[in-house]
Amino acid sequence: MDQEQRQAILDHWHTLAESMPSNDMTNSLITEGILSPNDLQEINAKETENKKNTTILTKILASVSPDCYAIFIDALRQIPNKNSRLADMIESRFKKQASADYRSDASKSKNLSSAHKRQTVDQLDKLPKKCSRSMTQEHRKMLIDKRILLTQKCQDQILPIYEYLLGTNVITSYHKQTIESKSTAFEKVCTLLDILPERGDRAFDEFCKALTNFKITVENFNTGVDFEDTRKDTDVTQQGSDSGLIHANQQDEDDISQYFFDVAEHLEEDWINLKLKLDNAGKIEIKNIQDKYKKNYDQAYEFLEQWLIIYGENATKKRLIGALKAIQRKDIADKIK
Repeated sequence: MDQEQRQAILDHWHTLAESMPSNDMTNSLITEGILSPNDLQEINAKETENKKNTTILTKILASVSPDCYAIFIDALRQIPNKNSRLADMIESRFKKQASADYRSDASKSKNLSSAHKRQTVDQLDKLPKKCSRSMTQEHRKMLIDKRILLTQKCQDQILPIYEYLLGTNVITSYHKQTIESKSTAFEKVCTLLDILPERGDRAFDEFCKALTNFKITVENFNTGVDFEDTRKDTDVTQQGSDSGLIHANQQDEDDISQYFFDVAEHLEEDWINLKLKLDNAGKIEIKNIQDKYKKNYDQAYEFLEQWLIIYGENATKKRLIGALKAIQRKDIADKIK
C-alpha cells in the first residue's frame, strides 16, 4: 500500500469506523488472506462495532501485502445495501487529484507535451469509474427524469435486462451480485439505475437496446433512438486529447453528485436541517431514510441522491451551497465551491 492509499483511508477513518459492517468486512478479508484467524478472534473480542472496525483498519494499514488496498476496496464494494458508497468515498480522492493536476498544468500552458498529455490520460484512466468514457449529462438527466417510469416498467423484466447488460460487458459479475442481493424487483431496478451512469455512455445505449429487445417502451426515452448517431455526436464533441479532457472536466463540474461524498461525510445530523431547506415541497420522507439507514453518513447521502432524482435540473450546486450556508454550515459550502 502506497502513502496516497494510506492517506485516503486515514482521511475517512471516522466514517469507516462508524459505517463498516465488521462481519462482512472480516469475512471478505479473511477469504483473501489479509486477516488471519487470530486477527478475527481479536476483532470479535472488541465490545462495539466502532472498536471492531478500528481494529480492522489498523491491521489494514499494517499489512505488508501489495494487494491489500485493492482487496480492502473490493471488500467495501461487496457490502450489502451500501451501493459502493464507502469505496467511492475513499477513491474520490484520486479522481479529484487527477483532475486538479490536469487543470493546474493546463492553466500554465496550452501546449502540453505529448508525454504529459499521455500521463494525464493515464491518471484519468485509473479512476474508479471503470469505463472509458463518462455518461453524458443529457443521458444522465434522462435516467433521472424517467426513473419512476423505468422503475415501474422494468420490474417484471429486470432479470433478462441485467443478464443482457452482463453479456454486453456493460455491468460486471460484481454488479450482477449487487443487484441480486436486493430483496424486491423494485430495489433491483433502482440499483441498476444507480450503476448505469458510472458505466459510461455505451451503458445508456445498451440499456435502451435491452428495453427494446424485451418490449419495454418508455415514452421519449427508448423510442426512436438512433444509437449510432448518438455515438457519432458524442465522438465529435471529444475529438483531440485536450478538448476531450476539458469536455470531461466540464461534465464533472456540472455533475453536482460529485460533491455528495464530502457533504454527506461532514453533515452528520445536520442533513435533516438541510433537507428542510432543499425539500420545500416535502417530497422526501425523513423517516423512510432513517428506517433504511442507521448511520448519519448513509442517511445524508441517501437524502442528497433523492433530492437530485426528484428535483432534477433544479437540484443545482448554487442551491446546495445556499442551503448549507442557511443552516450555518459554511464550512461544508466552502468545500464544494
